[in-house]
Amino acid sequence: MKVRTLPNNPLEENTYVVSFADKRAVIIDCGALYDDEKQRLADYIREHELTPVAHLLTHAHFDHCFGVRFVWETYGLRPVLAEEDAYLFTNQAGQLRDMVGIPYPGEPFEEYMPLSMFDLKSLNCRYIRTPGHTRGCVCYLFEEGGDKALFSGDTLFRGSIGRTDLDGGDMSVLMGSIRQLLQALPDDLTIFPGHGPRTTVSFEKQYNSYYG
Repeated sequence: MKVRTLPNNPLEENTYVVSFADKRAVIIDCGALYDDEKQRLADYIREHELTPVAHLLTHAHFDHCFGVRFVWETYGLRPVLAEEDAYLFTNQAGQLRDMVGIPYPGEPFEEYMPLSMFDLKSLNCRYIRTPGHTRGCVCYLFEEGGDKALFSGDTLFRGSIGRTDLDGGDMSVLMGSIRQLLQALPDDLTIFPGHGPRTTVSFEKQYNSYYG
């Protein structure tokens, strides 16, 4: 299993491409906003001869969704999303207007596949519900052979957590999600967050002040 990190848009959101030995690939949280960001993703997939088979969203905030139309038009993949965040996903323009005060660039893509209806087992993946940043936040745990990786979205950053002052956020709920998450995972597991550098379970247990 190989992971490629592609920081995108002004909020430096991490888009990930997870690829397997059989050349299948999963795109996670495509936040590609600008043409060069979209081209960089397409170039990586083409140059490594990958076949994208899923686009998974950890949650539905606009900075993680700017590229969903591009992924749909290029690879025919609707984003997979927890139903609890559907109301956010179908209001991308409203989110951007309310949070940043600017119009949405282009036309939002609002079709999605409910997570409960999607077969993650075929991708060597399972999801873990981690509400608190939004109601529908999930983390994705991948495993292929001896390789494991967790994609935490904005639930957990290196030494920090996602904000909880937006619609659907709840600090006490998020702290509970983080405690349960870290306690259930092996210490040596690598975590790929929605923003910033990667981390590990052991580092977060030791240094993240929101765990405890």
